[in-house]
Amino acid sequence: MGFEQPIAGDRHQAETLATQGHSIVFLAVNGQYGGGIALQDPLRVDAVDAISMLRQQKLKVLMLTGDQHLQRSRLGVSWG
Repeated sequence: MGFEQPIAGDRHQAETLATQGHSIVFLAVNGQYGGGIALQDPLRVDAVDAISMLRQQKLKVLMLTGDQHLQRSRLGVSWG
């Protein structure tokens, strides 16, 4: 399960969290702003070791994801 963080009605807070790799979801109730939440799917602790093992076997490792650019970059940096 990913990491969740509530967001107040602060656009700056949402933008800051987005630049840190969170996916931002805003909620509406009866057409009015009801809040927001920042979601982040952390890298599994064993992923870096698994990728290193594949590279040691001379395999080319690629990342396929539907995440936004910032999330992809964050994950790419995490596993080298």
